[in-house]
Amino acid sequence: SPSSESSGSSRSTVMSLAIDNHNVDKISSGKRLEAIENSSNCLLALDPSQKLFGRLQIRGTKARLQKAQRLVIEALRDAGGDLMEEKTRKQLERRSWSEERRQDAARAEVRDQQLARDGHISIEVPLEHVGYMVGKGGETINRLKKESGAYLGFEQPKRLGDPACLVVKG
Repeated sequence: SPSSESSGSSRSTVMSLAIDNHNVDKISSGKRLEAIENSSNCLLALDPSQKLFGRLQIRGTKARLQKAQRLVIEALRDAGGDLMEEKTRKQLERRSWSEERRQDAARAEVRDQQLARDGHISIEVPLEHVGYMVGKGGETINRLKKESGAYLGFEQPKRLGDPACLVVKG
């Protein structure tokens, strides 16, 4: 989705194009991006770090953006590729996210079964509540350890935004 920002007296706009990962090399190899920059008078930046697609940022005036987009599409088609449709990109992102969540749930289930066999349990705790569980200077978690005689400890979340796991042993 294009966004605009002022740049001196002319209006500079940024356009973002999604390119299927197997097509990223087709557009980034050689001097293709440099030639498109020179021909369109736009700035191009390719971020191939996405899992399923690369993102090409194009900055320039509206007329120059159209020329750059046309040149990118031509370069991709000449190399046997094409742009990824926005709808397809969003579907892939949702599918990837859903699959990751299913895999996380399956791993958590296996971990919980192993912990249960060993006399342990694991409780997911949202990150914003970990501080309440630990308490000031660790007083809450230490009190729970002393009263229950069990070991209580937190495992670090695997990814940013995931809940922490409180492991209880004994």
